[in-house]
Amino acid sequence: MFNRIINLEQEESFESAEEARHYAAHMEKFSFMYNDFLAALKDLNPCQTMLEIGAGTGLLTYRMAQKFPSAKITALEISPFMAECGKDYLAKKGVGERVDWVVGDAGNPEVLSSLGKFDLVYSGLALHHFPEAGEPLKRFYDAVADGGAMAILDLRRVWWLYWVPSKEGFFTSIKASYLPKELRAILKNNGMGHAEVRRLFPFLMMVKVQKG
Repeated sequence: MFNRIINLEQEESFESAEEARHYAAHMEKFSFMYNDFLAALKDLNPCQTMLEIGAGTGLLTYRMAQKFPSAKITALEISPFMAECGKDYLAKKGVGERVDWVVGDAGNPEVLSSLGKFDLVYSGLALHHFPEAGEPLKRFYDAVADGGAMAILDLRRVWWLYWVPSKEGFFTSIKASYLPKELRAILKNNGMGHAEVRRLFPFLMMVKVQKG
């Protein structure tokens, strides 16, 4: 009854950059959700090169650029409208020159392999969009340079949100997300049994794993 419910049509879909900007303005009010994730990365300095998987409209990208002021960030986003919005947003924030946007599908192994290796590969609230987490996590980890790290922030299935009778995107995403024990098993099965899986308040969790 509490099983993960995959919804391949849950991803945000926009028909214009203006729709993406409206979404970004709405989501900016919830940027506090990244605070605990960012705090957990305090031991990762220095990171000179970073790859963000599913950068969206650049909200987490900006926070990461603030936290790591010497880093160069590659932002991978499947939606050209989201990427356009992200470029504008980061330019207004004064960090646009430090971010290279790539429009492409993180689910395509060739896209990731073409980008090279990074000191930090991270993602915010994107993992639950994949049908299953094992292969994507392996590919993300493969993009980490020796001595680097991978950090993944995502939603966490919780019963008190799981049973809300709503088809809105947030609740659909909650039902498509994982439990910490599920992610630990997936990581172990894919050679990352040393990964740290941490619950974050109120319905988030993160994975952090060092390489080498």
